Amino acid sequence: MAFRQIKSPALANQAVIDTKLDASSVSGQTATTSANNLDAFLLHDNATSALKSITAANFIGSLQLMILPKVQVMNTLQMQKLNQQ
Repeated sequence: MAFRQIKSPALANQAVIDTKLDASSVSGQTATTSANNLDAFLLHDNATSALKSITAANFIGSLQLMILPKVQVMNTLQMQKLNQQ
């Protein structure tokens, strides 16, 4: 089969769907043990039903915003419990 390049305008919406995309598209890639701040992740934005990319730095930063307040609350509760003993 001859290789043909498909130009973006010729690619229809919904042309690549989950039943047509093989799992090896992701699992077949070379694994890495670390991420550079500029590396990107592909994610699904549930609010807009769209695929979006996010840099490793922004992803980690957003996790810290969600996790740190919970950790601080947990640490405060643990300290209060220790002080009561």
